[in-house]
Amino acid sequence: MNLVVQRACHPQLRDYIHSAVFGLLPFIQKGMVERAAVIFFNTDGIPVERFVFKLAVNQSYGSKVEDANLEFSLRSFLIKLSVSESLTKVLPRDYRWEITAYFRSLPEASANKDVEQWIPTDTRQWEQPPLLTPIKSMSSEPLCVQLYIEHPSLSEPKP
Repeated sequence: MNLVVQRACHPQLRDYIHSAVFGLLPFIQKGMVERAAVIFFNTDGIPVERFVFKLAVNQSYGSKVEDANLEFSLRSFLIKLSVSESLTKVLPRDYRWEITAYFRSLPEASANKDVEQWIPTDTRQWEQPPLLTPIKSMSSEPLCVQLYIEHPSLSEPKP
């Protein structure tokens, strides 16, 4: 795609990200994943920031995808990611993060071994609707993606 990208230097982190993304791929292709998010938590386990990728895959395209159009759209989408750093704040080193997927419907555990990689989460939610910061949206059939950041509302109770 002729695009410079950043990647994690630590092999275990790189493997975690790779396995999470490729573990979601079969579910994304089937249109089962509504959103994927990278969620950052404070030391009390409360989310402080979410990078949300909202996904829509048009299943009727099958293998009739025009690679050039999709590649152009993905390139502009990924370039926007690299300049969105100014929209975030520096988080303390003791905060943690995880990759979470929000499914439209739950996959059958017996139908696919990929399901075993994903477990239900008890991620705490905010009491108030979050503040949304749109980053980029892309619509290039068969894939539509929206990226936005969620932060707790200013009226969100503090722990």
